Amino acid sequence: MHDRSRPTVAASYARAVAQRAADRSSARSSGSLLTADRHDGAPVPPHHRLDLSDVQSLWAEVLDHADDARTGLSVGLGIRPSAFHVLGHLLLDCATLADAAALAVEYHALVSEAGEVTFRRGPALSRLVYRPVEAARPMVPPQVEAVLAGVVTAGGWVAGPGWVPEAVHFTHPCAGTVADYERALGCAVVFGADVDEVVVRTADLDLTRSVGDGLLASLHREHADRLLAELAVSGSVRLSVSRWLGRGDLREVRAADAAAARHVSERTLRRVLGEEGTSWRELLDTARHERAALLLRTTDMTLTGVARRTGLGSPAALVRAFTRWEGLTPGAYREGWRRPTARGGPGERADGRRVS
Repeated sequence: MHDRSRPTVAASYARAVAQRAADRSSARSSGSLLTADRHDGAPVPPHHRLDLSDVQSLWAEVLDHADDARTGLSVGLGIRPSAFHVLGHLLLDCATLADAAALAVEYHALVSEAGEVTFRRGPALSRLVYRPVEAARPMVPPQVEAVLAGVVTAGGWVAGPGWVPEAVHFTHPCAGTVADYERALGCAVVFGADVDEVVVRTADLDLTRSVGDGLLASLHREHADRLLAELAVSGSVRLSVSRWLGRGDLREVRAADAAAARHVSERTLRRVLGEEGTSWRELLDTARHERAALLLRTTDMTLTGVARRTGLGSPAALVRAFTRWEGLTPGAYREGWRRPTARGGPGERADGRRVS
């Protein structure tokens, strides 16, 4: 049984990663790549879940045997509905891309708790954003590329094989050539962006296609709801609170607010967090660290603004906290991030400007 206090990934997705990579790698490595399809010596059923740490180890082996830098892209473009377990069936039942985006936001955790999906609809362009969770072993760029390429592939299931998004944005630098990625994805590709996202034309969202059996779709939805409820019950309170903090307002946040969001008392929340080896104060400190670092990397916000947005109150408090977190001041962190040598070379921002 997997320890559900840590993020998990559906075995069906891990199997798809291993199989796709094995298909594209040398014969000598393909057998070892599939060892991730087994657990304690027995085959892992597709509906079982694997610890994120196990999947990270799988990716490490996949990339160790990779033929080129675009392995993640290949995994995502070659993904099949079965890799997404019940979410794959739900996506095939969708009449519009808007429906598919809503399902991805609601049920993505069934595929993987390694990241969170959000969707922002705009007047002309809409954005499906992917944010990896903080983990002991951070997600490597090919994993993110697999996720976003998988989003593009799934969009084609709904909108038709000729559909392509407006653009795909990656926060990491390009490992190959941008032209190769644009040919593969069929759209503009930006590296060094503020967020990892797939940008689609809003006009495409509501184009309707004919769908199959409505009763079957309803059954798939009921099954997905049951699985999601089971995942929520057995999942980590630590992870849930961390995600809640990650998308919330940190200026006046209280433990009581987090408890109310989970429908438990503050006392219960603090007790369970203690049982999971952490505390409200530690999670809030981590959330402020992550938010401050993100704002320093991706905006020109003043230290006063960053301090206010992270709930630290003043630039002096931000400097003290950030020096404790990173071992350097916020200004030095921002400057180091924007120097080409800090990231292996200049990158292009989502707005098309060069980071130098």
